[in-house]
Amino acid sequence: MRKFENLSRKSQIIIITSLVLAVCLILAAVIFFIGISMLFGRHYEPNLIISSPDGQYELVIREYSCLGGGGADIYIRGTEWYNIWNKKEIGHADGDDGYQPFSNGTYYVEWESDKVTIYYYMCRPWTENVNDRSTWRGVFSYEFE
Repeated sequence: MRKFENLSRKSQIIIITSLVLAVCLILAAVIFFIGISMLFGRHYEPNLIISSPDGQYELVIREYSCLGGGGADIYIRGTEWYNIWNKKEIGHADGDDGYQPFSNGTYYVEWESDKVTIYYYMCRPWTENVNDRSTWRGVFSYEFE
């Protein structure tokens, strides 16, 4: 502390100002990165669970939106009580313009003995019609092991 007292008044002011400026820059950087993470972060919807007709499997769809885009993480799991937390990620569905097809109900699922196929509306108006499933470009298939 004695060394600080031996400095001229001008030097003390420069050091204190530099410290205050450094603290302000660190706080601004923290606030900036928190804001960016909130802006670009994902907002998840509640999980959508779709059971197979035979009751052996469940699809778990975890849909999110993110800054004008969106998508969904797709999992499959068995329906036995010990498999309820043991889900396997089987794919990802991409969306466009922040549209959420699973939350909006614009999807359908076809279960077959050896695979499951999910069709969903991706919200690309120049190529798709929400009322005409044959134009939907969102398709995801998974073959059972």
